[in-house]
Amino acid sequence: MHWETIASRDMLLSLIGLMLQLFVALVAYLATHWLIKICAHRCSIEALHPFCKMLVSLFPAAVASSLAHSFALAFEGSEYGTWMPYGSVILWASLIYLTGAKTLQLVVPHERAKGYELTIWLPLIVLLTAMYFVGTLPEVGSFISKPLLSIGGQRVSLLSVLFAIIIIFVSYCLGGAISARAHQISLIRYGLDEHTAHIIMQVTKFGMLALGAFVAIDVLGINLSSLKFFAGAFGLGLGFGMQQIANNLISGVLLLAERSIRVGDVVSVAGQVGRVERMMARAVVIRTQDHRQVIIPNMQLLTMPVVRWSKDNPSCIQLSISTAHTEDLDSLQALLQSAAGSHPMVLSEPSPRVRLTKLSGETLSFEVLVWVNAIGEEMAQIESELYRRLYEALKGAGIVIK
Repeated sequence: MHWETIASRDMLLSLIGLMLQLFVALVAYLATHWLIKICAHRCSIEALHPFCKMLVSLFPAAVASSLAHSFALAFEGSEYGTWMPYGSVILWASLIYLTGAKTLQLVVPHERAKGYELTIWLPLIVLLTAMYFVGTLPEVGSFISKPLLSIGGQRVSLLSVLFAIIIIFVSYCLGGAISARAHQISLIRYGLDEHTAHIIMQVTKFGMLALGAFVAIDVLGINLSSLKFFAGAFGLGLGFGMQQIANNLISGVLLLAERSIRVGDVVSVAGQVGRVERMMARAVVIRTQDHRQVIIPNMQLLTMPVVRWSKDNPSCIQLSISTAHTEDLDSLQALLQSAAGSHPMVLSEPSPRVRLTKLSGETLSFEVLVWVNAIGEEMAQIESELYRRLYEALKGAGIVIK
């Protein structure tokens, strides 16, 4: 009974110490958060860079974790400090989780960041914290640090492989964020066209990924000369199974370099008509008039006939119409030109043109040329509306249509 009383007393004191530590951390967090809000009223924090704003938002949690850890060190060895290391671990794990989650939100689109956070990052933090509590974390750390795998004749550990995967993943995320920012700066600050900005974005993205791959290989300690066998096998596989992928990749590079097709152009290829929305490494994405996205391999754009309407050049619509003879030919041509130019989609420059193309004993044949910024179904609809306007204009003037 005496030992049970002592054990109950020790647990109570440890619990009191833990609650006191968490209370101090909570007070520190609230006080720091309050000070930051006061500073935010005096200084425009919203104008800061997103990375700086992230650091400011993490500062209260960092202060609380540091103070709680200092509190645990101050009571180390006392009856009140028995459980305080666990409180410190929980607070530090929370800070690491918040830092990783906010970093993901900076470099990855919001929906994907939430997915990574809930399916990968949160379970990983919970698992490591639980392993620390049960005492298996040092054993697992020692196991994954031992060289267990052989890559290119070099012995590597699971920890090195894990670090390499993390480096490649981070370089992929950073490449996407930096390339998107470079694309935005190229368009807004430097006034480059969409196609050039798209090339800069792609080069930045793949450059960051290549840099991450080289750093990952260095972390693994692999000598590239020892991978000659794998490079030969990869080349053989490239010649057989991956030939189509390689052709599309090379075709994508040629399309970007030649600028024969640019982002924003309207193309007709493989029976599909649409506007080029994205040019990727393997394929081009075009959006049709009915808002469908069609993915066309790059190789088809080089090997098949492609009709291209540049976004800088409008499309021409040719209208043919025949009327009975009239005494005032100039008035008739002016009437046709005015009727065609009255459509809101018809451009004023170049202006509509009317040409007399055929003269017979009973009819006069005219060709009306107009220019519009449209293609496909939209262009066909405009042509139908123009014929209707010409019909109504001739009927109102009493001119017979042949």
